[in-house]
Amino acid sequence: MPFPRPTLSTLGAAILAALASIGPGAAADSAGWYGRLDVGWERATDARFRDWNCGGTDPAAIPLYGCLARAAGDFGRSVALAGGIGYRLSGLFRVDATLGWRPGFRFDGQADFPVAGDQSVRGDVSALTGLVTGYVDLAPLVPIDLGRFRPFVGAGVGISRNRLDRTTLSFPTIPQQVTTPGGTTTSFAWTVAAGTGIILDDGLTLEIAYRYTDLGRVETERGYAVRQRPSGTILLPIDGTRADLRSHGVSVGLRYAF
Repeated sequence: MPFPRPTLSTLGAAILAALASIGPGAAADSAGWYGRLDVGWERATDARFRDWNCGGTDPAAIPLYGCLARAAGDFGRSVALAGGIGYRLSGLFRVDATLGWRPGFRFDGQADFPVAGDQSVRGDVSALTGLVTGYVDLAPLVPIDLGRFRPFVGAGVGISRNRLDRTTLSFPTIPQQVTTPGGTTTSFAWTVAAGTGIILDDGLTLEIAYRYTDLGRVETERGYAVRQRPSGTILLPIDGTRADLRSHGVSVGLRYAF
């Protein structure tokens, strides 16, 4: 005979029953392993694209901006998603390794070539970042009972794989548009954080934190830029450019002690 088709209510009841069958995790302040998931919203700081070698004389790769120009702006905002696993050494110290993904950064700036009018520069950026972060939980150092609150500070290091799609330089008054190659760079990354945990039950902690993260360099590769004018399109051999990507923002996450 055919099996009855499950409804949303029966599926929901089954999920609740499965969750109820899971025993409580370890005490939130006890030594042991934990898992974590975080979501955040980050804002990039000011950034400037410059040539790797503004005084280059290689005719096969001329500088894009030269020594007297640059593109100044910022990488905007991005959601930040992260997950990982950690180990609590004591009520005071813990350390975790996380993998984070920031898919929504976009450089939006202005070049300062010696020409009149708008000189917009734009390019989409994403960052895949692995960090090892150590934390000091401050509650044991405070002489009063903080209840469910567990304030902390932390610092970490790692690497970030930063991908920049092709960038577009627009000069409406000329008129002209230049499209450069993109680039992918692996850079040293570091972060600092401060926030508080809020114990929800013996094993589950809600975490709210402010984080500042240096994601390293974003680069365009050496190659050919496409210059488009009403008179026609040509390819220009150019050298690479680079900018620093740094961001800060707020994250909300859950830690579950196994």
